[in-house]
Amino acid sequence: MYLTESTMVPIKVTVLAWGLTGLVMTIVLRKAFMLYFPVVFLFFQLVFNTVVFGGLVIALLLSANYYLAPVATSVVTERIVSSGITKSRRGSARPFVKINYVGIEKRIKCDRGTNLKGYHKVKLTISKGFLGYDIIRHWELATE
Repeated sequence: MYLTESTMVPIKVTVLAWGLTGLVMTIVLRKAFMLYFPVVFLFFQLVFNTVVFGGLVIALLLSANYYLAPVATSVVTERIVSSGITKSRRGSARPFVKINYVGIEKRIKCDRGTNLKGYHKVKLTISKGFLGYDIIRHWELATE
């Protein structure tokens, strides 16, 4: 699983941190941009700073939450809300299940060829992250 897939961060927190970082960096770097790019519109600078610096801040926060987390884990069983197959143009579609963990809907991608029939739950091994956001360390499909 990717870092973004294994961390249980609400989307509101991610978007807020991303947007605020872009706004702050636009204010800080406005004069520096005017020295090198004299016809830079404020909108384009805001978009640039949000994408570049916001993405870096989100990557740093997710990495700190994951890699600096304590080792203690707990096992939780969650009901599968829905399942399906991801769409892909290259033919690499994968089955997935959706769960609702503490109010956060999370999509978990399964290995190719996994038959999801008969599974109603997912057993998650969870640890608390450094910043307080839960991390999925391991998961497996369960019938009960």
